[in-house]
Amino acid sequence: MAVFHLWKVSQVIQSDSGAAVQVMDNILRFERIWSLGLIVFGIHLIMAGIAASKACFIPKVLSGLLILAGVSYLLIHSMYQAFPQYETSTAAIETILSLPMMMGELGFGMWLLVKGIKVKSSTRPSYLGAS
Repeated sequence: MAVFHLWKVSQVIQSDSGAAVQVMDNILRFERIWSLGLIVFGIHLIMAGIAASKACFIPKVLSGLLILAGVSYLLIHSMYQAFPQYETSTAAIETILSLPMMMGELGFGMWLLVKGIKVKSSTRPSYLGAS
């Protein structure tokens, strides 16, 4: 949905009849929808982190980083939506929280890849009825 507004920007620019107001309006709509999507993504990361914390085989550090990343996404993009007048302050907070956000997402993804490769290479019996 958000990317559709970027497509509209390109159509307006290519048509030579595009007014700057139309271009800016579509860019702002893209940013608003994209930010709402990242709020949903933050909620997803929080739930994934909680589920990971209940699993005994996933390191607690990774589940904590996932929860921190989710809370960061939720906080930052809620601030962009609710308090647009504090955009510079929100951008500063986003800069500070970008490292834990990256560590949570990439760390968990890398851990899943490494763990998946280890499990795949082991001789574990199949429980799905196939051998």
